[in-house]
Amino acid sequence: MREILKAFFKTGSGSAANVVLTVVALKIMAAVLGPAGIGLLSLLRQIQQTALTAGTLSGQTALVQGASSERGQDRQDYLRSVLLLFLVGGVLMAAALIVFAPWLAHRVTGKDDAATVSLVRWLALPVFLNTLLVYSSSVLNVERAIGRLAIVQAGTGLGLALSAYPAALAVQYGHDLAFIGMISVSMVMGAGLGFVFLWQGGWLLPILSELSQGFRREAARHFFSFAGTTAVTALVATGTLLVLRALVVNQAGLPGAGIFDAAWTLSMGYVMLVLTSFQTYYLPTLTQTEVSESRVALMQRIFRLSTLIMILLVTAVIVLKPLVISLLYSTEFTASLTIMRWMLIGDYFKVTSWIFAMPMLAYADMKTFFWTEIIWNAAFLGLAAGMVVATHSLEGIGVAFVLTYLTYLAYTFHYARTRHCLKLQRPMVLCWLGGLALILGASWQTWLSTRVMWPSAALWMGAGFGFAWLALSVEERRQLRRVVLSTMGA
Repeated sequence: MREILKAFFKTGSGSAANVVLTVVALKIMAAVLGPAGIGLLSLLRQIQQTALTAGTLSGQTALVQGASSERGQDRQDYLRSVLLLFLVGGVLMAAALIVFAPWLAHRVTGKDDAATVSLVRWLALPVFLNTLLVYSSSVLNVERAIGRLAIVQAGTGLGLALSAYPAALAVQYGHDLAFIGMISVSMVMGAGLGFVFLWQGGWLLPILSELSQGFRREAARHFFSFAGTTAVTALVATGTLLVLRALVVNQAGLPGAGIFDAAWTLSMGYVMLVLTSFQTYYLPTLTQTEVSESRVALMQRIFRLSTLIMILLVTAVIVLKPLVISLLYSTEFTASLTIMRWMLIGDYFKVTSWIFAMPMLAYADMKTFFWTEIIWNAAFLGLAAGMVVATHSLEGIGVAFVLTYLTYLAYTFHYARTRHCLKLQRPMVLCWLGGLALILGASWQTWLSTRVMWPSAALWMGAGFGFAWLALSVEERRQLRRVVLSTMGA
């Protein structure tokens, strides 16, 4: 438990800093540009993410999984081969953005004027820089440099926050290319820190010194056997969100896209804080765990700890969501609460299902992973699009999110139980159900609220903290105190 907590707090500190600084940047953009400006920025970032996924074949997970399973020279060959693949992929996707910018601009933003086309073309720069950021972060993860990885994450957010206000002013005066500059500054800071740390740790020089040897066939084959599936599923996932954003623009214009982005960003932000913090420990450790009993014990520990953390986080965000929206964006984004109130419940299902689904990646069960991801994204897009078009309301996206993740949770638990013999002890199940009851109760009371009801908010957050604290054993409480104090000291 202590090792998991240390990894969580180290990575979590970087992820938290990244989330906070990104939110600061969005707050600045929202205050200056309003929902329409946030809507355009969200579309550009979604195009960037889709291009990055294609250029790297969504290879971050494949890089960590593959390198973690190798040792010595085989690991060096794998890291060198993947670096070359990333560089080639980044260049190809940058070129594709330049060539297909008119088509993308028209399909995604609904505009095909010269300024919008130029915006999409210039996305080639941050896409290539993001490729370098993904590679350096992944290698730091492989080498278990969790503290340095946290600094890289924080640096990426810092670059975004520092450039947000100048960029917002420039966009306000008609210079939309400032969006590209803001995103690029963030990527430069993150990737720069990543490669500096790789050099200082002595991990970069062996890779670069052998770069002239080119690809190693076995390493490239291993990468493609894993990344081929993750690339398709990640492209489907990012493509699903891109299509959904385009649909929102068609139904509600750029202001509607901004409203949707506020709900999606806030709902995903704190969830990714938890998932990223756990994944840096969970995936490499699970990959290297060959004994079935040890594998089950690790899954149980991660399930239990993530449940306790999510009870605290989800309950707090539910009762404080009007304040969160007004502080991090503005009152112009209050309409996003109708989407968020559903998504926050779905977040609880999402994190738990991720715990059960991770063995698919750790043990390269790519066929199962492929079909579960394809079916989930197709179901989510179809249900969300159908509800938005039928009701002319963005709230349908939140409803679709809850329903599809509840179904996904049921399947992934069945998978972990039948394929990996996962057994959840009765106290674990009762703890998870108790957390769900707290979350549903807090949601029910604050369902229509557009302002924070402080007395009841304090009671719900206190109940969540008390529930999680009492669920810990005496020894776990001691370990938690020690880890928190040592992390703060570091």
